[in-house]
Amino acid sequence: MKHNEPAQGRETPFAYRADIDGLRAIAILSVVAFHAFPSMLPGGFVGVDIFFVISGFLISSIIFRGLEKDKFSFGDFYVHRIRRIFPALIVVLTACFVFGWFSLLPEEYKQLGKHMAAGAGFIQNFVLWKESGYFDVESDMKPLLHLWSLSVEEQFYLLYPLLVWAIWRAKMSVRAMILLLMAASFALNLWWIQEDPVRTFYLPITRVWELLAGAVCALVALRAGGMPMPRLCADDARNRNVLSVLGLLLIVVAIAIIDRTRLFPGWWALLPVTGAALLVLSGPQAWVNRHLLANPVMVWVGLISYPLYLWHWPLLSFTHILTPTAPSPGARAAAVALSFLLAWLTYRLLERPIRFSNKSWLVPAALVLLLTINGFAGFNDFHRNGLSFRLPTNIKQEPVFAGNTDTICESADGAGLEFCRQSRAGKPTVFILGDSHAWHLFQGLASAAEATGDIVAIRAVGACMGFSGISSDTKRSDCAPAKARIASAAENDSVDTVVISARWDMYFKQLPQESFERAIRDTLTSLGQRRKHIVFVMDIPILDFHPKYCLDIHLPLRPNISAMGTCAVAQHTFEEQSGRYREVVMGILKDFPDVDVYDSAAKLCHDKLCWAMKDGELLYRDYDHLSQVGSDYIAKSLWPVIQHRPIGARPARPMRAASPVDEPAGRSAT
Repeated sequence: MKHNEPAQGRETPFAYRADIDGLRAIAILSVVAFHAFPSMLPGGFVGVDIFFVISGFLISSIIFRGLEKDKFSFGDFYVHRIRRIFPALIVVLTACFVFGWFSLLPEEYKQLGKHMAAGAGFIQNFVLWKESGYFDVESDMKPLLHLWSLSVEEQFYLLYPLLVWAIWRAKMSVRAMILLLMAASFALNLWWIQEDPVRTFYLPITRVWELLAGAVCALVALRAGGMPMPRLCADDARNRNVLSVLGLLLIVVAIAIIDRTRLFPGWWALLPVTGAALLVLSGPQAWVNRHLLANPVMVWVGLISYPLYLWHWPLLSFTHILTPTAPSPGARAAAVALSFLLAWLTYRLLERPIRFSNKSWLVPAALVLLLTINGFAGFNDFHRNGLSFRLPTNIKQEPVFAGNTDTICESADGAGLEFCRQSRAGKPTVFILGDSHAWHLFQGLASAAEATGDIVAIRAVGACMGFSGISSDTKRSDCAPAKARIASAAENDSVDTVVISARWDMYFKQLPQESFERAIRDTLTSLGQRRKHIVFVMDIPILDFHPKYCLDIHLPLRPNISAMGTCAVAQHTFEEQSGRYREVVMGILKDFPDVDVYDSAAKLCHDKLCWAMKDGELLYRDYDHLSQVGSDYIAKSLWPVIQHRPIGARPARPMRAASPVDEPAGRSAT
């Protein structure tokens, strides 16, 4: 994300507006606060949308004014962009590369390299879109994630001037073109947000309407394109004040009521975009603009907003990466304070001197070369798998996990499902039903099935009790439609045993208890009527640290197990967190005595601790999913429970589930 035109200086082709810098300050402070303390300012991410409006306004003003005076030059336009954007970006990319060398594991450094190359090439938004998925690395572990918005803007600047120039030269209506494109982009945003929120969030085609809202403001302010000045924008102090107050109110409301659970941008983006547009249109003489936005402190923050945006997220991300548990508020506050210092130094010592230096072609040429070197360094890092030679020994303990789908599923009933695999081609005999906590059992059970000739299959969707169509993620639109297909696969005549596993605590916390219980009861009843052998898996403990910190790896800036003390969570903590949902689930299962119960925690908890590592190998891949090693480990005791049912009807037996304390596995384990 970038804040385009300078607040002052020789390259500004129109009167400097201090209130625009103040509006930048509102945007950047919102974003920084959201990233550092998301629970305190849940809607702060809309600051990016405010920046889009500002950028569209300033860039369009430059283009329209240049075209009006017949002085617009593509060369000058792009040289100014290079001088404005490249210096701070080069420094931040270089700093991340150097710091990562001493702190990141190979897989982490490999991802950083990919994002460096994407950031230098201004395609980070496309890369993040393609990376997205249930098992994507959490955003806090991606130091260059924030460059997606800078990429959106640069893609806009690459094509937009050419389009405006062509329409202007053809003597067509620039106003009509902008309004048409804006309407089309907004409509596509509304359409796609229901089908694919991630794609809608990252792609420029569904974001360009926000930048074009700024272009409309430029048309109004410059009276270009034949658009008359609206009545409310006339030189009437009261009307200007009404616009500015309304604009500020819309931004405040957006920050207050929008959060990550909303489908964004969608309709919700109208709040910050309209608010920013009204503040821009109200002009520098409006009361809010004059007294709040043009305040010297706000202007100063606005002046450093671009380098502040570039610095703050890598600092917060590395703070998260280098802290085994969640960073303390003090650590996050320190990262924010450091980002302000680095932003100010970058602005004073680098950005301003380069932007306002002599007009020699050597400066932009050198900047292009340096950014190209950044991109190549990142690509080389990615291509060479994170430059693992940086480490004293080869890392064999890094948590690994199999991919999501295979070719069998792509051409069968599981096509399109997020988690879909079979151990081999043919009709499955064992079916795993649930969400990602069913998925992480697949690898181990598939390996165990090789000895018996069984075929293990899974059809599932992340964060979704597929058998009920209920999702714990309001942004998922693929859960309910998958219900019938998943149920059909589980009830197939070839399937003898159904293993049910899910992150039960998540659904228990987020759903009404009645809905939670009904979903489980209905599933058990339906499968029981079809005479399926049912194995109900009680869930694994959830970690409060990332298991990668258990690796005994010595990097100068990398914490490891010696800093953590032990690679485990206290068993009493696990029992406190899971006790209530386990009590409810066990109450349900008492009504289904033919169901076998397997308790994963029984294999992972002993000596009053629930372990994330065994014999030097990680059992977890992240906070709440098993690694391949962990999947194999659990399968050794789970597979005998699966094989417990004889051919034909199975006599009812009294049910007893193992607890993490008294038995090493579920009641039917051998």
